[in-house]
Amino acid sequence: MRIKTFVLVEDVLIILSIFALWPTVLGWKGDIFKFIQYFAFGALVIIFIRRIGRMKAVGRGCGPKGQG
Repeated sequence: MRIKTFVLVEDVLIILSIFALWPTVLGWKGDIFKFIQYFAFGALVIIFIRRIGRMKAVGRGCGPKGQG
């Protein structure tokens, strides 16, 4: 159950990160938009690292942490 919650949070952050790109696409200026984009980039890096770890765990045949 805990793993599914983290995956759902990661999925929501990915979608929000896509929306964080739109101010640049629309040409909006502002420091807050840059901050949001840097935050989204950091979140995506963390999500990438976590998902790589889960894929390695599945590849070793032990399943995600806490399940096997």
